[in-house]
Amino acid sequence: MADRLGGDGAKAKSAGTARGTRPSRNQVQCRILLDLMNGKHISSEAIRQRYYQDLSTSSFHKTFQRDRAALEAEGIHMVERTHGLAKTWTLDAKRTLADMTSVSAEDARVVAELLRLAAGDQSVPHHGTLGEAVARIGLGSCAGHMQESQGSRGPSPTLATILEGIGRRKPVSVTYQSLADDKPVTRAMCVWGLFSIGDATYAVGPRTKAGAEPAMRTYNLSRATSAEVLGREPSYEIPEDFRVSDWRLLPFEIGAGHVPATFHVPQQALSGFLQLARCRGTVTADADGDSRWEIVARDVKGCARWAIAAGIYPLAPASLVEVWESLLEVTQP
Repeated sequence: MADRLGGDGAKAKSAGTARGTRPSRNQVQCRILLDLMNGKHISSEAIRQRYYQDLSTSSFHKTFQRDRAALEAEGIHMVERTHGLAKTWTLDAKRTLADMTSVSAEDARVVAELLRLAAGDQSVPHHGTLGEAVARIGLGSCAGHMQESQGSRGPSPTLATILEGIGRRKPVSVTYQSLADDKPVTRAMCVWGLFSIGDATYAVGPRTKAGAEPAMRTYNLSRATSAEVLGREPSYEIPEDFRVSDWRLLPFEIGAGHVPATFHVPQQALSGFLQLARCRGTVTADADGDSRWEIVARDVKGCARWAIAAGIYPLAPASLVEVWESLLEVTQP
């Protein structure tokens, strides 16, 4: 594929060398592809700043269109999506990725085993993406890999139940002790994906609750005391455009605290902010074009640092605002 993208690879390489550090069309297309395969939603402005800085606006649009056409010639399709006031590009999973619905469970486990072996090879890049593929494609092999990593203990009963629910596409009932509750509470959710941070495994998917709309949640399974597959409930489907990487915790969401935080997001910072925040928290558009973002912070100082980098302003709580202001005073000349 690398030889075909962008035309003559040798000519592109020599041309890039003549221009110094300017990447060839082949390199640009491959870098865009890597961003897409990592599940990213990239705005047109971010793509221009990252890969087409030396082009005028009209030249950027023409060159980007040609690069998309080159990627499509390889079977890699991009699609423009709208997120509130922002527009981003992402991978068209339906047209690009293989449809696994007709693959038998045994074949899926074979594929997952191959991916697991590749993920264990340190010479192979993007281990995180491979690990997510294992969890999504071959649940049996995924459980086997967890067993190897935990010695003879194997996956916990709760995790084994979660995996069964994903495999059967059935909701699960999880008894969960959150930091905000005095005692464990039972929740029902349709698990769409799993990811790990350190020794903790997290389940992502819509929580279902009587009288309320389904709401996306991320649960740390180390806080779950039990789980049960709700076999009599209707089966569900995982959306084709779902990317578990969009729901990975932000750095300040890891910790022992529990501080509901509210931020003001200026309109001019929205596009870059959405890329950094991915799908975490809740964004609400204001009448003036700005937005408000709500999320739970477990590391207040880390949250304040993240807000400064993202160009957003904390509104509450007062403790977060104070830390944010103190950090600004330190960074200002």
